[in-house]
Amino acid sequence: MKYAKDAQMRYIRAFIERDQKLPIQEASKRLYEQKNQNLTRNDQIMYLSFFMSAMELVVTIFIFSYFCGIAWYLGCELMLDFIDDLPLNTKAVDL
Repeated sequence: MKYAKDAQMRYIRAFIERDQKLPIQEASKRLYEQKNQNLTRNDQIMYLSFFMSAMELVVTIFIFSYFCGIAWYLGCELMLDFIDDLPLNTKAVDL
């Protein structure tokens, strides 16, 4: 644990010494660049929100089409069985 604290202190001292050696204009430019960082990341949040909405729409359409296909298949089977009065082992080739 003591080694980790010593390593952290050496890193902090080196960082401070490096900043003190920089010219004032460069140090102020570096501070300016740090202040203008996008800390909220609104654009990434908007892209993620759009992606999640699009995926929700795709999944909803897929589930809806799946159940429509099942209903269509059951409807066709019921028509063959009850309306046309064909046996269950009838194939489309035999019609």
